[in-house]
Amino acid sequence: MNDKKNSSDLIGYSDPMSLDIAQRPMMVIDLFSGSYTSRYIGHEVLNLEKDAKDGRYYGYCPPYDNIDITSLGASRKDTVILGVTIVYVKKQLGSNDREIIAFCENATVHRDCIVDKSLNRYIDKDNGFCSYSIESDTLVNLMNEEHCCPEKFYHSVSCLGPSP
Repeated sequence: MNDKKNSSDLIGYSDPMSLDIAQRPMMVIDLFSGSYTSRYIGHEVLNLEKDAKDGRYYGYCPPYDNIDITSLGASRKDTVILGVTIVYVKKQLGSNDREIIAFCENATVHRDCIVDKSLNRYIDKDNGFCSYSIESDTLVNLMNEEHCCPEKFYHSVSCLGPSP
């Protein structure tokens, strides 16, 4: 695992979780929506699974797993940003709308992807080991929470503006 962090990783505060959620960096990751995943298994298939080795969650960010963390508030010299809220969405069939399927708070987001062969992130011989750029101790999988969340959460996506 890449443990190298910079002094500005916390972006001016000592505990990102002490901030109001509206002040924390947030990132939305669109899972299973690219053309690659219509024919093959994408590395994001492991994003919602707890790793068997250490019980943490590791996320791949399509399409290439390299994230511009400066857009989340990190400086150009930072290798990670801490305290990020990650929202995973999935495209709905026959629509551009996205369903919110999972989220995690207080995630660490790396600028460059990491391949750690000691983790359980191997799919098959065609895909090999899956990289990750997001890591978190917790994740709420809304697809597994039918008993507590009977209503699904959707985000409307439209290039033409709001529906009439």
